[in-house]
Amino acid sequence: MVIRTANSSDFNAIQRLNEQIFEYEFQNCTETVNLKYPYIDPGIEYFNKIINQEDGNYGLVYEQEGRVIGYASLRIIKENDLQHRTAIKQVQLQTLCVDTEYRRKNIGYQLVESSKVWAKKQGANNLKVVAMAKNERARNFYRNCGFEEYEIIHEMPL
Repeated sequence: MVIRTANSSDFNAIQRLNEQIFEYEFQNCTETVNLKYPYIDPGIEYFNKIINQEDGNYGLVYEQEGRVIGYASLRIIKENDLQHRTAIKQVQLQTLCVDTEYRRKNIGYQLVESSKVWAKKQGANNLKVVAMAKNERARNFYRNCGFEEYEIIHEMPL
């Protein structure tokens, strides 16, 4: 087992994991999830920024026996986006996924811990993650990792 920086050879594995995330959220949270997103231009651009470490994005992969079975994507939040808060430098854990066959083996927790280490190296003093309100599995996981709910976002269809 190794947790390492994502690279271009990981692109297909990361996309495979994203399929699992998008399918789960579509089935269990909201039908507004675009299942094609990982494969359309904005999605491809987004994941390439993670792999290429562009615009404050960064990716970690959990590799076991040469196979990527988990990943985390991170993004440094720009100071201009945090002007409403004081003394905060924040990194967002944008996405975390562990292959369904390997869950409940502490892999997600290890990816969170590695994300914290990377965020601290970037000078961050705060790590943020967003989970869909209906995704109780993710919300419980993040609570168990030490995250606390900070703000609640409300939406309504019009």
